[in-house]
Amino acid sequence: MVWTMAISPGGESPLEGFASRARTALLAEGWQISREDPGDDGSIFVGDFQKPLVADFVATVELVLENGPIVQSFVGARRTSHFRVVVGGEFGVRHQPTADLLTALEVHCETNISLDIEEVFDAAGLSLPVITDEHTTEDAARVLVDAVNQYGVPFAAEHATVDTMLRFVSEGGQTTRDDMFEALFIPTLLAASGRSSEAKAALESYRARATHDAEQKQFGVFADRLTARLE
Repeated sequence: MVWTMAISPGGESPLEGFASRARTALLAEGWQISREDPGDDGSIFVGDFQKPLVADFVATVELVLENGPIVQSFVGARRTSHFRVVVGGEFGVRHQPTADLLTALEVHCETNISLDIEEVFDAAGLSLPVITDEHTTEDAARVLVDAVNQYGVPFAAEHATVDTMLRFVSEGGQTTRDDMFEALFIPTLLAASGRSSEAKAALESYRARATHDAEQKQFGVFADRLTARLE
């Protein structure tokens, strides 16, 4: 068995074809490329986009490989090959002042809230698109771009306020982040929106919740930096 990457006659892999078609469709609908190069070779990231909503808020879309790519070529009397990759990602919304403050604090933390596309599809009784060859790249791109309009944009629009973002996180809506996300994100969101007293109270609340040494150290550095900006 030989592992290879399936390439179309034009020199484009199915995954590259998907990324190109999704990017073209989203740009045509007013989305902007958020990161010019969202992933290195071997990365699961295949597209990162944003679109202005209202003042200080942008909708976000991140496309990733959920499974694969798996490429199997059997060489012998009869050569056969199989390529398969499942694509998905996240729909979200970003409060730009919060993103800017997180960058200024030099704290590693996601800058948006989001829905996992696979969870959205599961709830709707749908399956994530599967790419098996160059002919399925267009279908996969169409399915996800349609889902951006049907699910992603409404989610972003409904959560494009500080209070709705706070409520989404505090009520457990954010399912795709690590344990420290809430403790880092909520105080920063409050601080970035001018709610300093609430930000200070949130810092003390989350400081009391940190139980492991690694969490305490990470949060302590963050809290000191944010507190200095709130003084």
